[in-house]
Amino acid sequence: MKKIIVIMLAFALLLTACAQQKAAETAMPAVPESSAEAPAIETPEAPAAETNEEPVALIPAEEEPAAAPKEETPAHAPETDEMNYEVNIGDEIKYKDTAFSIDNIANSGNELYLNFNAYILKLKGLNKPEILNDVAYKIASNANYVKDHTVTLNVQPFKLGKNQYLIMKDKSVNVNGTTLLLGDVKMDTNGLESAYFYIKDYEYWIKLKQTVDATNLSVTLDSAFHQQKKYAILTIVPR
Repeated sequence: MKKIIVIMLAFALLLTACAQQKAAETAMPAVPESSAEAPAIETPEAPAAETNEEPVALIPAEEEPAAAPKEETPAHAPETDEMNYEVNIGDEIKYKDTAFSIDNIANSGNELYLNFNAYILKLKGLNKPEILNDVAYKIASNANYVKDHTVTLNVQPFKLGKNQYLIMKDKSVNVNGTTLLLGDVKMDTNGLESAYFYIKDYEYWIKLKQTVDATNLSVTLDSAFHQQKKYAILTIVPR
């Protein structure tokens, strides 16, 4: 009896082994694991829906204006109407369209003789101008005369101011219906410059920078010229 039971157990074990082998043959083979990671699958983006609206332009940020370049100072200042010349005897000068030469310098630089094509204009004393053809000439400085016998000549246009008149000796001017005649211009031994003028046969004596009320005019002697030709600059205002 025991023999039969052993045989039956052995047969059952054999059947079980056969069934397991058949199941293993029919099963899907396992996929070997790879050391490399599988690439991620990119999902394509859906195209944007088309519209009839125009794209909005981006407004650029405002830029700060560049700093203005600094103006460069010229190496030499431009020539002006007023000029100074350091002159010596024999120098030839051209001021605008007027040419002249230096004939002589005398009296320690206090006298200067300008030659305008044979017409001699004499300057005497510092800052005492003479006027010729609407141009004023004067000795501005004689500081360098001892060193090199030069003086500084100042040349500039001459212009009358408000209510000013340039009157030559024995000439007259009519102001507001009243005639003024310049009789004489002189300098006394004390260096006092003065002038005489006449209004309606009345004589008036006036000192430099002085104002005189004469008839219906107020008269001021601004400048007196007496070295070469006698003339004066007067401010004349109706009273």
